[in-house]
Amino acid sequence: YALSEFHIVSGVYFYYLQQDRESMEEIDAVDVGVIKNDTAQWLNYLYMRGSGGMYTAPTHEEVVIGEFGNLIRCFTLAEENGYIYFQANALQAMAETLNFKDNRRLLLEKKKGWIQMVNENECPPDSLPLYLARKSLQLFKIYGDWYQISGAYRTMATYYNYIDEPEKALPLLDMALAYV
Repeated sequence: YALSEFHIVSGVYFYYLQQDRESMEEIDAVDVGVIKNDTAQWLNYLYMRGSGGMYTAPTHEEVVIGEFGNLIRCFTLAEENGYIYFQANALQAMAETLNFKDNRRLLLEKKKGWIQMVNENECPPDSLPLYLARKSLQLFKIYGDWYQISGAYRTMATYYNYIDEPEKALPLLDMALAYV
């Protein structure tokens, strides 16, 4: 457990320091067979592999699909086991991924079932990132993590900036700053 945790945490730190090679080396050093028996550690691993930057594949499209697949696995396992924190993190990371129109298009074309699974209210695809970010915000508020609440507001602001409605983004960024 300690060795796996060391590699996951080191991977995260290297990621934030923008040391991509070192980050990948650390996350690749995790013994997946061992951590699958520890739900919290397995969820953290899936989230890190899915949230961007810690997944490799030959093409950008394969990276997007692979990352999103890890987020789907993280979300469903977290939901089944009552891990609100990882449910919210997975939803927010999915929203971040889907904020990019090309990613939405790709995932709808190649993995429509995944999109349908997280879109139980059948939102239009272009609204799905905002819907998922709002769901993550609700869960982060239940969990009580102010930093993550701030991040959910930032994700919603990003959505509005991408659809060229900055007047809706600014109040959300103010809310994000209030939580920091």
